Amino acid sequence: MQELIKIGIPEIREIEPLLTEYFGYKRNMISNELTNSYHFHYKISDIIPNKEKYMVSDPHFNEYAIDEGVFDWRRYAPRKEGDFKIFSTGLFMMDTDHFLVFEIADPSILDKLQDLFMENENKLKIESEKEFEQLYNVLLMVYIIYSKYKAGELYTDIAWSDDVFHYQNKVRPEMLKLYELLQSSRPKQKGKSISPKPITITRGNKSVAIDDSAFWLSGLLNEYLNIYLGVSNLKEAQEEYESLYKLTKGRKGDLAFNILVMGTYYLLKGKFRLKSQLFRFILDYLDAIGYFEEDDKRNDENYLGAAIAYLVKQKFKPQWKPKQMEDYRTSPNNPSSEYLW
Repeated sequence: MQELIKIGIPEIREIEPLLTEYFGYKRNMISNELTNSYHFHYKISDIIPNKEKYMVSDPHFNEYAIDEGVFDWRRYAPRKEGDFKIFSTGLFMMDTDHFLVFEIADPSILDKLQDLFMENENKLKIESEKEFEQLYNVLLMVYIIYSKYKAGELYTDIAWSDDVFHYQNKVRPEMLKLYELLQSSRPKQKGKSISPKPITITRGNKSVAIDDSAFWLSGLLNEYLNIYLGVSNLKEAQEEYESLYKLTKGRKGDLAFNILVMGTYYLLKGKFRLKSQLFRFILDYLDAIGYFEEDDKRNDENYLGAAIAYLVKQKFKPQWKPKQMEDYRTSPNNPSSEYLW
């Protein structure tokens, strides 16, 4: 059963630096709540003070102005801030003293967090009531972010449209197969001249054989794939296709675990006398927010210690992705969120 809770915007403002540094928080993660709060407190006809301060460039409208030709350089060149600006309700609301309303799936989470801090009261070095409130609010917001992630409703500053999911699940794997075909069938150089190999295109019950004279078609396809697929070589394309599309695999479950563990570790590092006490707190927190399933081998202090040591060595940086997209890739040569192919 969903329950609604309120968190004051001033309290969120205070903890945003901690959420950003340790847990990969981005304000767009709470954009729906900010919009809902705006509509609750304001009307369209209301005069907003200093409105110009909250006008931001709209990437979608600016991108629509780009030439729609798939090979036009403007389509995949680095974006510059355009002239079209809109009023940002989120930016405005974060300067107010209103509150945000969040839906939570586990109404007992407030008591669980309270109990967790109470159980560790004599182990934690917390200097003031203010610091306690901040730590409590951080872990509450992390629970909310994780809940959105589990439900497939976590959004960062990237606009994940239906085209993105279609690209990742249908278009990109076809691009990978086409890239493999083109690269593995490239004519080998013998002497000074290379003759292209013919290409047969079949659609329905009709087909056409193309000589690919002067590599006009294969060259065009390779240029296109360089922009919208963006792999470096045949091996990279094959490995991506094998690992993400060809084999039947479950979703890798490490992303959320790594962010939750390392964020809590850095948030509370130095506040416990013993490292084992910190590890136990992290595991109890993950259990409280419903991360662990029964008999999860990761719910173990030794496992956790080894995982943290590895992630510290790797200089792990938290970066959430929508749950549906975390294993998938986009082209590094195409920064567009509108023109994906």
